[in-house]
Amino acid sequence: MAENMQESPSAPPPSADPQGSDPPPQQYPPVPQEYPPPQGVPPQQYPPPQGVPPQQYPPPQGMPPQQYPPPQGVPPQQYPPPQGMPPQQYPPPQGMLPPGQPYPMQAQHPPFGVIVGLNVMDSFRDKNEVQLVARTNGLPARIHNVDFFGNGDFTKECNFIVHVTGPDTLMLQSALNTGRWLAILNNKEVSAKGRGDANSSLKVHILPEGFIMLESVKMPGHFVNVSKNGRSKAPASVALNDPEGQFTIRVTKQNYSPSQCIMNGGRQSILNQLEDKMLVQLVGRATGQCMMIKGNGVFAGTGNTNDRQTFWILHNRGMGIVSLRSKPCEGYWIRYYKGRMVNQGGEKELSGDFRVLENPDGSVSFELANQAGNFITLNGDRNFTLFKVVLTGPAKKPTVSRTQLN
Repeated sequence: MAENMQESPSAPPPSADPQGSDPPPQQYPPVPQEYPPPQGVPPQQYPPPQGVPPQQYPPPQGMPPQQYPPPQGVPPQQYPPPQGMPPQQYPPPQGMLPPGQPYPMQAQHPPFGVIVGLNVMDSFRDKNEVQLVARTNGLPARIHNVDFFGNGDFTKECNFIVHVTGPDTLMLQSALNTGRWLAILNNKEVSAKGRGDANSSLKVHILPEGFIMLESVKMPGHFVNVSKNGRSKAPASVALNDPEGQFTIRVTKQNYSPSQCIMNGGRQSILNQLEDKMLVQLVGRATGQCMMIKGNGVFAGTGNTNDRQTFWILHNRGMGIVSLRSKPCEGYWIRYYKGRMVNQGGEKELSGDFRVLENPDGSVSFELANQAGNFITLNGDRNFTLFKVVLTGPAKKPTVSRTQLN
């Protein structure tokens, strides 16, 4: 469909209340760890009782470990297993995946469609800019001078340029001060004193929930980490699977298209069509109206598909998360503020990051990424048909072409 765009009456700029409420720290259930008793324990360490065939030792699988105390002389660090425990303790895939290989994600939002082909490595493409959002406090790590902190405010100070060095290794360079590299030094310090050398080389571990951990290649068993207070502790004191060493990835600049994502049932996911910084319209499934901006910073619906107030720039954050920025009101984003969705200035919080959920009827819903259960809505409808918009011709009266995404 191609029509001449009609100018809507100029509306007063949306109210700018740049001070959004800080996102509450995210709580995550602990990841259970189970360690089967070590295989191959010498039979002589466990003398069988009289009359029991010796082949019953070592003990059968599933017997409580405490029934069989470790034999004398076994180093205590083997209980629980030392760092670098077998991959089977962590559902595959371990580390970063080869390009194009899907990472299976678990259903978390029934009855919505389930993505089964998200690739964590999509966030770590070479030359991407990313933020490391700490699991402990929900804030991004930042570089200040040569120090590493976990209490950033989502500004460029928190951005890292990705340099991929191997199938599961990378280096992270400060985007604000390109002479600083994230590094683990002297067995005790996480800092920005790296120079893009061996101290800056990090191995990526991908955990089942999609969190990642960064381990020093030069000093295995030493992890980048952030405590709840925003400080890091000695990298050797953090174990694999420790929440203080876990981060989610927020993409701020990307140089790739998403990998092929498949829905349950085998159909292609709409995420494969969401290009970074593409122009879109959100049309309410129930009303058929486009979501537009009103002058007071809230939203309304209109049937005029050529109204410039209905155009949004979609920013793909990776891993099925997007942000929506107003096309006519530069610098204004859809954000969750004081219990409601508003069109508000600033990009300093996670309050503008939304997880794309696909519905059985082909529509999509946008759920606040760090507070499940809060959705973008239009007149009570949270299900939208998404259209890609292309503008051609004169800047003041361009031709509008729309393509439905599904």
